[in-house]
Amino acid sequence: MTIKKYMVIKMTNNRRVYLLLFITVIYALTAYFSNGYHHPDEHYQIIEFAGLKAGWNDWVDMAWEYDAQIRPVLQPMIAFVVIELMSFVGTTDPFILAMCLRFLTAFFALFSICFFVRSFLPAIDKRYHTAYVILSFLLWFLPFVNVRFSSESWAGLTLMLSVALVYKSGLKDTFFRYIGIGILMGMSFEFRFQMALAIIGVLLWMIIVRKSNIRQLAGIFIGGLFVLVFCTLLDSWYYGEFVFTPYKYFEYNIVQDVASIFGISPWYYYFERILNAPTLIIGFIILCALIIVLVLDSKNLILWTIIPFLVIQSFIPHKELRFLFPIVNFTPFILVLAYQSISPKLKGQSVKTITHFLLLALMIINSIGLIMMTFKPAGNGKAQMARYIREHYPEGVTVCCLISNGPFSEGWGKGLTARFYIDKNIDLINISHVRDNKVLKNKDLIYVLPKGLYFEREYCERIGYSVRYQSIPRWIEMMNALYRVYYDDALLILYSESDEK
Repeated sequence: MTIKKYMVIKMTNNRRVYLLLFITVIYALTAYFSNGYHHPDEHYQIIEFAGLKAGWNDWVDMAWEYDAQIRPVLQPMIAFVVIELMSFVGTTDPFILAMCLRFLTAFFALFSICFFVRSFLPAIDKRYHTAYVILSFLLWFLPFVNVRFSSESWAGLTLMLSVALVYKSGLKDTFFRYIGIGILMGMSFEFRFQMALAIIGVLLWMIIVRKSNIRQLAGIFIGGLFVLVFCTLLDSWYYGEFVFTPYKYFEYNIVQDVASIFGISPWYYYFERILNAPTLIIGFIILCALIIVLVLDSKNLILWTIIPFLVIQSFIPHKELRFLFPIVNFTPFILVLAYQSISPKLKGQSVKTITHFLLLALMIINSIGLIMMTFKPAGNGKAQMARYIREHYPEGVTVCCLISNGPFSEGWGKGLTARFYIDKNIDLINISHVRDNKVLKNKDLIYVLPKGLYFEREYCERIGYSVRYQSIPRWIEMMNALYRVYYDDALLILYSESDEK
């Protein structure tokens, strides 16, 4: 098989339909199985914030971000509306409600990616259209990111739509088009304030490269200002007093550097994560593609969008991989654009052999990773464990677990108990460790322990408890050795005395 056969795939109308159906099924399955949250902020700063208005939370139950008034509430209010609508028709199971939010995100992602792909097709050679479409939807980590009801995912999807509207040809160049772009940019900013860095990059491209006129920029300004005013009123209503959350966020996390309390990383952290997080081979290809496009097409709109975001965030001490999620959907475009730029230069048997190997490795690693992420619970499976407890102990149970890593908690900090998932007939006993014999000998309890507590788990088994369930399936646990999408020692294991459970 030649190199081109990996990238050049002719599609009939029937094949397009089948491909679209396959993509939809993958996203639906991922939304269904991706139970829980990838990062605590996805839950505690969105769903639990919605709970303040829905009635299952009080202000004392909220995380510190509520007291600091740094969380914009546009997304929590979307969650609130969805939860209220589902409750109105009789759906109150928290796991189904959370799944509805993921399905909403998945459909939004499918629409956004479709629009973006169609907008940028003219920049891609027709020979690579199919490869571009497939990668845009099915690069192994994209479906998982694109079903998350998180600020990172929604900020990225709204940014992607705004960039597509800026670039797309064939649309009437009306004032209302640019108001729409401004609204989308404003929403991206309100979902996640760091998106200002990418938005500034887009605006600079419009001014410097495209030479956009004042009328176009004014439309964007009006649209963005409308969202900013609306969300300021929404935030003020939610917090009970006038508050401008972007300023509060900047004051706490940048001026006072509160974010650094949660850890700091060197300036090259994001480049290292780009190299390693998607697996070393795919990460190497992504970094090479980024450099190729930067050298050969420096005026590219996508580069102007992501480079300021990457560079400026690299100088902010606190860094996390999830902070890159808003720009990951631009990765397939960069990959295909880089390949088509250098493909005429791929001559010589040795060069072709290396390229052949890299593309084949990408296909294999991507396919296996896609299967794993389609069926993997989010994070280390906390919510998956909580769901198992709810379904297998319908009459109630007492759960003995570590507060720092339990199915219903995230640590000792204020507001880090997942009240959304706790059933009324579930009692919690939070312990600092399980070496307390008085606690362990109470065999009316079930124990949920992290895998990494080897001594404690052995002690449980020695006094008569046995493993009943673990939060991540074993086959995914085996595959995680390559993909490293969660910490193995953090997955949860349920111990019970009774063989009936």
